[in-house]
Amino acid sequence: MREIVVVTAGTRGDVQPYVALGMALQKVGVRVRVITHPDFKEMVEEAGLAFGSLGLSIRAMVDSPEGQAFLRTAGHPVALIQGILRAFLQHADRVMDHLLTGCEGATAVIFSGLGFPAYHIAEARNIPAIAAYLQPLTPTRAFPAPVGLIPRWLQRGWFNRLTYHLAEYGAWWMVRGPSNRFRRRLGLHPLGFRGPFPAIHAGRVLHLYAFSAHLVPRPPDWPAWARITGYWFRPTPDDTPPEKLAAFLDHHHPVVYIGFGSLRFPAPERILDLLMQVLEHLDLYAVIARGWSGFPPVPHPRIHWVEAVPHEWLFPRVDAVVHHGGAGTTAMGLRFGKPTLILPFLADQFFWGERVEAVGAGRMLAGRAARDFGYLRQAFRQILEDPEIHENAAQIGRKIQQEQGIDHAVKEILLWIGG
Repeated sequence: MREIVVVTAGTRGDVQPYVALGMALQKVGVRVRVITHPDFKEMVEEAGLAFGSLGLSIRAMVDSPEGQAFLRTAGHPVALIQGILRAFLQHADRVMDHLLTGCEGATAVIFSGLGFPAYHIAEARNIPAIAAYLQPLTPTRAFPAPVGLIPRWLQRGWFNRLTYHLAEYGAWWMVRGPSNRFRRRLGLHPLGFRGPFPAIHAGRVLHLYAFSAHLVPRPPDWPAWARITGYWFRPTPDDTPPEKLAAFLDHHHPVVYIGFGSLRFPAPERILDLLMQVLEHLDLYAVIARGWSGFPPVPHPRIHWVEAVPHEWLFPRVDAVVHHGGAGTTAMGLRFGKPTLILPFLADQFFWGERVEAVGAGRMLAGRAARDFGYLRQAFRQILEDPEIHENAAQIGRKIQQEQGIDHAVKEILLWIGG
């Protein structure tokens, strides 16, 4: 029986789509093991998939003093890169030990961006490798690499393409040492400055992109091996929402969802105070997901606090969504046609904010504007009252719901591995 190992790392939004993909693959007779952080063991096993641990808790990393220091550098690119490098080097060898054990018996590997070391295992064992990404990482002139805030006046064809190569070589420079140690253990030759990218760009690795072409149209200069499938959504959970949450939604209007996923803010009290001011001023109510934000659950008549609640249940019942712009949360909000306000913090969140604005389904506020009461109040008002934003969000929601992204992905995978 074929056994595919899926390797992904990061926060919940970086794991859940791969669990959904694993469930779909298992339905067509493929045994699937998901290798990720121990934080998500329960999610993986509840989906009926085998679990393999990376041996490193993402929650512990975020909560640690080093993790908090890392997040505080998010607006400073050089310091951010240094923080990523230190974190990776500190744990790289241990993570790769776990990865090697978890990939025993695999007949193919699927890996996310942060699960890239699985590529070396596939090369050593001569088994098919598939890069499965939530963000566009194949070089193109159409838009820059989703690595942070890039001024729009710089977003030109040649420069856009250059950002991908800089990101590739910068990432390889950071991980070259431990990656080449790992390759030697696997019996592979070490790689030089260009890393594995010449082989990858020659089409030896299928690239599947788990987002909608209605949000990110396929660039005309992409090669045939880079394919947009549509989003990968899991089946809607059967969870029954808490009675108090259901009552809050029934008795208040309008209600916005506010959540920042697995991010933890350096000064959460100040951000919460600003959000409360906006709610008061605009006569709004909010369901706020604490997540890992560090928000103190201050009792407030306009706020219903939740630790976590399935977005599939909650988003159809709110009037708009406000979040950090993570790929998964952005996808879910648009899936249900919700006007969206993105307050990005780092990495690809700025890209998704720009895409939401490009299709007219919401707004993005970045940097100081996101911490300014006037700008924030205006943005909340727009996503709630602008009829054009509402119509655009509803249109893209209908298009996304008609896609069969996960079915397309399964077909592409089976073709690639010879199934």
